[in-house]
Amino acid sequence: MALTKEGFVYTWGANDKYQLGDGTTVTRTQPVLVVGSVFGPDEKTKDVITLIAAGRTHAIAYSETSNTYYSWGTNINGELGNGTLKSYIVPVNASQISVLLNQKKEIPQALYAGDQTTFVWAKSGAIYAFGLNSNGQLGESSQTNQLLGNNVDSSAFNGSVITFCVTYQHGIFITNNVVKNQLSLGMFIIIILQLFL
Repeated sequence: MALTKEGFVYTWGANDKYQLGDGTTVTRTQPVLVVGSVFGPDEKTKDVITLIAAGRTHAIAYSETSNTYYSWGTNINGELGNGTLKSYIVPVNASQISVLLNQKKEIPQALYAGDQTTFVWAKSGAIYAFGLNSNGQLGESSQTNQLLGNNVDSSAFNGSVITFCVTYQHGIFITNNVVKNQLSLGMFIIIILQLFL
């Protein structure tokens, strides 16, 4: 998945779960433009996308100009953040994410997507999670799937979060004092390399 400086979103690869958002289920060996009235290529109708994240079978995007979240792909556990369990072959308004973050007057600084999970990291430092939570991978103190979204429980953090990543059934949060949550040795090495290279 790629985002151009003009705000266009391109995807490629497997597409059996609608994850490319191009209106088909065709596997793409070259980048294709994500379709939909807000994704161009007509400049008059295109919303300018500023943040993106690709999960295993879904994706999410955010437009700073319109303060709107978009998502597409599978939606088995509410990972698209639109308050439904319906999957979409093209981008749709992730209305529940918008409702939750606008209600709290939050502005996103980054988006993350895993396997049926979506995270929005706000500039305030708060992290909001949607989707599959059968193993507590959303980090919001339960094992309940989140269709409407919930805050990651930051009370466990020793310090402020400086970055994080999500994997199949884990969330890894790095604070300015300590690494939190479940880590494998391989994942820890990757994080250390990213911090010091």
